[in-house]
Amino acid sequence: KEFQRENERRKIKGLKLLEKGETPPEDEEDDSDIFLNETALIITDLIRLASGISQIQ
Repeated sequence: KEFQRENERRKIKGLKLLEKGETPPEDEEDDSDIFLNETALIITDLIRLASGISQIQ
């Protein structure tokens, strides 16, 4: 799935898609993974809800 996400990201940015087994050049690598970032935010919210820190008003 990581390979598939990388190619989706590259397609959106207009970069050349990777062939199977190919790794992105180091000067092109990007640490931002939108799915990973969003997942981290959701998990943080769930932890707050489970521990009672968040209050619905």
